[in-house]
Amino acid sequence: MNKISYASALVYMAAIARAQQICQSQLPVPDPSAVENERQLGRLYFNYMDQCATDGQISYKEFTTFVENTRFNGYTPEKNLRTFQMMDLNNDHVISESELMRYDQVNNYDRLDLEGNLPPYKAIKDRVFDYLRCYPSLDADADASGKICKAGYSRADLKAVLPQLLPLDNILDDYVSYEAYVSHEFALRDFDRNGLAEASEQKEHDWHYAFIRGFWNYSKSEGDVRETIIDDGIMTFDTWMEKDNMMLTRDFPNGIPD
Repeated sequence: MNKISYASALVYMAAIARAQQICQSQLPVPDPSAVENERQLGRLYFNYMDQCATDGQISYKEFTTFVENTRFNGYTPEKNLRTFQMMDLNNDHVISESELMRYDQVNNYDRLDLEGNLPPYKAIKDRVFDYLRCYPSLDADADASGKICKAGYSRADLKAVLPQLLPLDNILDDYVSYEAYVSHEFALRDFDRNGLAEASEQKEHDWHYAFIRGFWNYSKSEGDVRETIIDDGIMTFDTWMEKDNMMLTRDFPNGIPD
């Protein structure tokens, strides 16, 4: 973790720290075998951790006090902090019930099956879009799917799901880097800036992703193939310039000016 990220983590921890009251459990530890489905278990976990103030949200103090008895336990203070940050989808320093249930869905019981597909997921694009825009319902009487679907997905939805869509191991554990990348990726999708990436915007984003992939693959001697091809993930300047790259041909048809 670099100095900026470390400092930001300290600021984050200071911002979410609550009063130093002692939290004592008044509820039994949730029993997974006593519920009908995973969605109900998530709600029990939320109620179990919302015991200090019982105000409909989980503070960082509540989270660290009770997390060891849940399936969200990372077993170290650093990992538990990072889990709290990832679960806090709107970055307001507390966890709502819908945020916990969305995190639980994505990470524990309803992961997106990509079936070996790679970005931009053309073969399963509708399923990917629905997974992004549909989240667990808080309504106990919800239909069999237990989900509510919006017209599009928000930055919070993308923050929850993005680690399943792209290989982000190099930044996933760094709060500052990951949040900046989520904002960047969402801005590339939400063209009209209304806070939702809708179907037409997702379609445009996927087309552009494939278009740029064609440039990359061409430079890597794979031809104008507009889909992800697994390679070493490295583009040196020499490799970029070795072929008559399409981006150069388009932007500088008479050669790069001096």
